[in-house]
Order: sequence, then C-alpha cells, then structure tokens
Amino acid sequence: MFWLLPSLPFVFCLGSGNAVSQSNSTSLVVNGVLGGSVILPVKLPTEVDVSIITWHYNGTAIVTIDLKREVKMVLNPRWGERLNFTQMYSLNLSNLMMADTGHYSIQFTTKTTTIVPSGYTLRIFRQLRNLKVINHVQLSENETCDIYLICAVENADDTSSFWWQDSRNICLNGTNFTTSWDPKNSSGQNYTCIAKNPVTKLSLSVSAQSLCEGVLTKENLYQGGTWIITTFVVAILIIILVCILVWRKRRGRFSSEFSLQGCRFLSCFF
Repeated sequence: MFWLLPSLPFVFCLGSGNAVSQSNSTSLVVNGVLGGSVILPVKLPTEVDVSIITWHYNGTAIVTIDLKREVKMVLNPRWGERLNFTQMYSLNLSNLMMADTGHYSIQFTTKTTTIVPSGYTLRIFRQLRNLKVINHVQLSENETCDIYLICAVENADDTSSFWWQDSRNICLNGTNFTTSWDPKNSSGQNYTCIAKNPVTKLSLSVSAQSLCEGVLTKENLYQGGTWIITTFVVAILIIILVCILVWRKRRGRFSSEFSLQGCRFLSCFF
C-alpha cells in the first residue's frame, strides 16, 4: 500500500485529491507507511534487449536480476526477504522501516549500453492514531457558553497538520480552538478537528449543544442571575453605609462648632 502525494501546500476545506510529487525532474516522491509495503513501478524499455536489471539504494546496488538466466541476487542482507518483484520487475518492498527512507534508482544493462531512467525518493511516515478532542466549557457573565477545545493525536510530528472546521465551513489552523456559543441567538454548531500527514487523514466532530448542556442548565442560569442581583444589592448597601457615615461625621462636627459658639456668647454676660 503506498501513496503518491503532492509536495504542495494544503488547501484546507476545499477537499483533497490524488496527485504526484516530484522533488526534481528525475525523482518521483513516494510516501509509505511504517510497517506497510510499497511498489516502485518499472517500465522496461522496448527498443533494446535488457539483460540485467540492477536496483540501487542511495547509489549502492542492493539487488540484481539476470533476465536471461532468471536469477535474482540480493547484495545486502539487510533487505533479506523484504524485497520482491512483480512480473514486470517493479520493486515491492515490504515491512517498511524508517531506515528505508532514501533514493531508489534502477539501471538497465544491455550488451552495448547502460540505461538509467528516473528514480524514486521514498519517504516513510507513521500513521496518525487515536484522534481525540479535549474540551473545557464554562458559563460566562453574559450567560453564554465559552468553549475551549484542543485536538490531540498519537504519532504527530512536524509533518502533521491540524485545523478546525465549523458548520459554516470556516477553518482555523492549529490544534487549539476557542469560541462562544449562545443558545438564544444561534442554532446548533458542530466543530470538527482534522489531523493529516502525508499518509493519514483523521477527523472528529463535537457539538456545541452537547458540550454546553452541563453549564447552560436552568439552575446555573438562575444562579448566574442571582449572583448579579446579589452583587448589585451589596454594592448599593455599601454606598448607602458610606453616605451615612459621612453624614454623621459632618453632623458631629456641626454640633461641636455650635456648642463652642454658644459658650463664647454666654461668657459675655458673666
């Protein structure tokens, strides 16, 4: 099982298609899955009589096939039984390892010449697994549901891409997604996390309604409204108390000044 994929930027939310990637004019990029298998196709030239086929890995011969005597010789024990060939001598490499990454080329030998057609650049990737969405929700002061989401997956590396897509096909790159949902002003919303690397694409959707049903209960909304009213009443009481204290302080100062002036007035007669 193998993939021929483009070395082009992802175009999110527009769908995906099959394509071929070439790192240069003579090397075709092939993506394989760790532990899987891959086939590197070969097209025998028809204009010449090929006697020997030689496969090279990073410039070193790994196997030769004598077409006249129908003999295959593996030149490196590392490959062992993992190397097989189709009827047309395409290379079938099984039980792929990360160490198999590299450049593969083929050489045709005739009685008079040697032909080296275009080769392959093999890349090995781990499949992404166990996609999950970590969520945290809370009731905001304006009685909407604040949603915090994180997309997580096993075997992610620097070749992995993540993005979020909502019911309106609006996309946001990255693993984290934050939004607010108001059931009074919005219909049900779904948020989809998508994880992709060159050999895997996974997606998982969550519903705003199901995420928020625990915090948007009547009891919570009532408690939120009660908290606002209580805060307002306490603030009013504090203001009233401060006003009373200021008034009493000013009243006491006025009474003292009035008594002092009365004593001075009486001293004029004695």
